[in-house]
Amino acid sequence: MDWKSIKTDLLSMNRLIFCEFSLSKATDWKKPDGIVFERFNPMDMEMLDETLQQMEFESDFTLDDVILRIRKRYFCYVVKREDRIIGYCWWAVGDHHIEYFDGNIELRSDELFCINNYMHRAFRGLGLLNMLKTYAFSELKNCGYNRDIICYYQWNKAATRMNRKMGYSYIGSVTHGYLFTIRYLVNTVTTVRLSFHRDPLLLWKKLLSRRRGHQRSPTDYRCPF
Repeated sequence: MDWKSIKTDLLSMNRLIFCEFSLSKATDWKKPDGIVFERFNPMDMEMLDETLQQMEFESDFTLDDVILRIRKRYFCYVVKREDRIIGYCWWAVGDHHIEYFDGNIELRSDELFCINNYMHRAFRGLGLLNMLKTYAFSELKNCGYNRDIICYYQWNKAATRMNRKMGYSYIGSVTHGYLFTIRYLVNTVTTVRLSFHRDPLLLWKKLLSRRRGHQRSPTDYRCPF
């Protein structure tokens, strides 16, 4: 980790866009031939592991995280083709930690929080993730869920296009970063309950964690959604 990367962290500003979607707005769709949408079955853990290993960036979660999420009653739906998982969506319920700004989202009993989306690069641009969401929402509505919340970085144009096409509505943003070692945070989201941790050593912990990560593998990187 060189001085340039440290300087970027010391003078940083990131804006997370928050959007909402009413599950009642989900429209009908026609499933493409050869594509299967279904809720993730723990029996397919090995198949999911193969998908994570073949991703072009480092996954935000491990198989141990999958087990923990299942125990917390999180929802995962997958896209399959020829007995392979080519895409997935994860939703959190209850309270969920948001690592990007070191805070928590506290969800009502009828709310979902979309925490991970992925589609294999060979199948992007076909609208499969939005089709998967529509399929999932048709089931989750029957479980009493009415609202989906999602957040993504402002620079993520692909997420912006996908969510706009799906019909998500903007509800605010969280701007966070550092001015040297002084942390700042501006929250304009008023319809979702967010809480923020105030760890004065957070920046240094992140820098140390990143340094250790680079020592393990100088080529890995993350793709926050």
